[in-house]
Amino acid sequence: MNFKKNIIDELKIEKIKVRKADPEKALILESLITNAMAIAKKSNREATNEDVMLAVKKTIKSLTGTLEQINNESPLAKHYIKETELLRTFLPKQIGEEVIANAIRKYIEEIGEPLSIKLMGRIMGKAKAEFGNAADMTVVSKLTREVLK
Repeated sequence: MNFKKNIIDELKIEKIKVRKADPEKALILESLITNAMAIAKKSNREATNEDVMLAVKKTIKSLTGTLEQINNESPLAKHYIKETELLRTFLPKQIGEEVIANAIRKYIEEIGEPLSIKLMGRIMGKAKAEFGNAADMTVVSKLTREVLK
């Protein structure tokens, strides 16, 4: 699915298209729409692509945590796995750890200060600016901590 100007409308159209053929997918899309709109509502504005990305990431994180705690053979787990797989299709291709680690080393050189955990925020900010949604910031954080030890 291409993210266009009004992604919420695109998601609504997709939900209508699949509701009879795949009602489970339609429910997942409806949940995504609702979550993205709730994020935007907190700021009194229309939902944006960033709100959709944030909703996708939050939902995947929540589902992953739940899946770690339940039996993966249960019907509920199978639903969560399907939902996670569908939501991952909305994310851009993730940057690999090697690319992230190289970027972290580059940021440290640019900053030019002795290694210290105090650099964490500046490095994370540079990574977010460079990679945006293409990098898992949890991975960036983990790799940054390893380098700064």
